[in-house]
Amino acid sequence: DVLMLSVAYGFMLWLVTPVPIHKPITGYSVWNHQLGHLPSLASLAGHLIYGLVLGILIMIITNFSR
Repeated sequence: DVLMLSVAYGFMLWLVTPVPIHKPITGYSVWNHQLGHLPSLASLAGHLIYGLVLGILIMIITNFSR
């Protein structure tokens, strides 16, 4: 299913991008931020939404090309 793959892609992007670079830039680990878990969860939600929208666009584009 395209939508599941695209949401998984958004999750993988979150794992590969913000998780490893967050601590060197901010000095805080992803889960021990001074504002709590909310920034990490907001970032994860944003990446999941990005993946979902990407999947929807792929479905729309591939249906138009048929």
